[in-house]
Amino acid sequence: EHAPAPAAAPAPAAAAATPAPGAALAQDGARGLGGGDGVAAGGGGVSDAQLERCILALVARRGPDKTCCPSEVPRTLAPGAWRGLMQRTRDVARRLAVAGRVEILQRGAVLDPAVEPRGAIRLRARVV
Repeated sequence: EHAPAPAAAPAPAAAAATPAPGAALAQDGARGLGGGDGVAAGGGGVSDAQLERCILALVARRGPDKTCCPSEVPRTLAPGAWRGLMQRTRDVARRLAVAGRVEILQRGAVLDPAVEPRGAIRLRARVV
């Protein structure tokens, strides 16, 4: 007679994955949580409201002593279409700066948000 076949070994438990920084923000973008403000062409389906929320979340995580590059925002929300979102991201950041919610810096100096900056900028939570 044949011996019964040994029981199959249980499958290893899947390791809990630690989400990448910004993963929740990217999921919000994928879910279309744009706040109903419409989506511009060439933006990977990302609305200005999503850009705004992502900017505010990134600078809040960094705190008032740290900055973030504006490109982090579209790279988080639309990795494959981030370049097409850069000007809109800068425009949304300027609106947030005018509203007093973020600061735009260049070479460490806070810029006047009424003037469109040229060149590299950084964003940070507004220092009160």
